[in-house]
Formats: sequence, C-alpha cells, structure tokens
Amino acid sequence: MNYQAYCTALIEQTKVHERLLDTIRSTPETGLLERTAAERSLQILIEAAIGATKHANKKLNYPARSEAASAIAQLLEHHPLTNVSAQEMKGAVGMRNAIVHDYLNLDWELIRAVLEEQKYKKVGLFVEHCCELLCGSTD
Repeated sequence: MNYQAYCTALIEQTKVHERLLDTIRSTPETGLLERTAAERSLQILIEAAIGATKHANKKLNYPARSEAASAIAQLLEHHPLTNVSAQEMKGAVGMRNAIVHDYLNLDWELIRAVLEEQKYKKVGLFVEHCCELLCGSTD
C-alpha cells in the first residue's frame, strides 16, 4: 500500500494542531474556548499517533496490539526515536483517554504543563517517525 497521501495529510494536520497549541500556550489568560481547543488539539494529535502506529506496525509485520500504548511501545522498541520515549507516549495516550472519557475531571494544570513544556511536539515528532517508517522521507 502507498502511504504517501496518508502521511502527507497526517503531518499537515499535526502541524496545524501544533500551531494551535503554540498559540494557546502563549495566551496569558485561558478561558473555556482556549481550554476546549487545547483539549481537542491534544486529542487529535494523539489519535494521529495511535493511527500511524497501527499502520506502521502492520506494514512492518509486527503483532497487532489492542492497547495503543503497547502498540507504540512495540514500535519504539524496534525503531527507537531520539528524545521520545515509550513512557512519554504512554502518558500521552493516558491524557487522550482522560480527555475522551473523563472530561469532567480533567486537570487543567496538567494540560497547562504539557503546553508550557511543549510536550505535544514530541507527539508530532512521533507521527513523523511513523510516516518515515511507512513511506520514507516526509519532506
């Protein structure tokens, strides 16, 4: 299967959401609109990473994993990525699960820390890594 169009669109979308998160990060006062936008952008970034992982694992003939964090760990075990660990990605998947399933109890301070430390950019790097595995260079 040719993944070029998939990877191009996926990377374009991750960059859009990274830019949105950059904007929210630099906003001194965050109201409901900014918080909701940050949550959705984080969710989309992490879901992009999960989807790309599943495609990469399948292409590389690795066993299918039902849990996203273990699928990501499997991929990183065989194809490590400098500055992005399986533990960090497991935390990202946990945040996505909290955003989707436990939205009434979200800890905005935790999300704010992710924004301030720009940890969401690691998810973008991971998506690019998956796309490199799927179809070579993404430039």
